[in-house]
Amino acid sequence: MAKRIIRHAKRNKLMWKLILFVIVLIGSTAVLFDSLQTHQQYKDSRLVDAKVVDIAGRDNGTIKVTYKYKVGKKAYKSFKLQKPKEINIGDETEIRISESKPKKIFTYNREESAVFPQVAATLLFFVFVTTLVFG
Repeated sequence: MAKRIIRHAKRNKLMWKLILFVIVLIGSTAVLFDSLQTHQQYKDSRLVDAKVVDIAGRDNGTIKVTYKYKVGKKAYKSFKLQKPKEINIGDETEIRISESKPKKIFTYNREESAVFPQVAATLLFFVFVTTLVFG
């Protein structure tokens, strides 16, 4: 009787470990898929020179910065939310925009800054859970 209970408990423990592993695997795959989509968006982008035309503070610790820039011969005016930093109206800076949608300004100028934190955190979490489950 005791051997049967122990065998049943071991089977349940293994089942829960397998379920946890599958959930983490699905979550990791979703984040990696999102990273691939971000990579595709950055492939369709370029850096342009822009001028800061407006800065508005927000309650959640970010600022809304409006930029004016040219793509070809057409002028655009668009904004992005960013962390507060030393920036003034009239400053010239580089921003990354979408080639197909020039009004879209990317949060980061470098692709690595957008993708690396997601991938690194996901891989570390995956390794951690895998170690817990099988280690």
